[in-house]
This record gives sequence, structure tokens and C-alpha cells, in this order.
Amino acid sequence: MLHAKLEFDVEDKAKILSKALNPDSLEWCKCFDRDGRLFIEIRTEKIGTLLYTVDDYLMNIKVALEILNLI
Repeated sequence: MLHAKLEFDVEDKAKILSKALNPDSLEWCKCFDRDGRLFIEIRTEKIGTLLYTVDDYLMNIKVALEILNLI
């Protein structure tokens, strides 16, 4: 089993990002906010799935932050 934990210090945007990213969450990957930080936890059997999922979350976070900075 492979396990990855990502933590982002996104200040006041953690709750918004968590809500925006939660539709992507499955039973083997979770996204949540705590104390102004965004957390992503991924558990999978395959390295390709892990890498793809991390890449997908990173891209979604980047796009969401760009949109939030525009408003």
C-alpha cells in the first residue's frame, strides 16, 4: 500500500479549497482543511494512480488559487 500526505499553508483559502476539491475525493483519497491548512491524503496500491492523483490535485489547487486571486 502506498500512502501520500500533502499539506498546504494557504491561509484563509483552506476551507474554500477544501470544499472545491472535495468532489474529487474518493474513499481512498481525502481532502480537508484544518487550522488554515489544506490536507490531502491518498492511499493506493499503484504508483501510477498515486502520481496521477497528486498531479491532479496540484493542478486543481493551482487553478482554484488563480480563480480566487481574480475575485
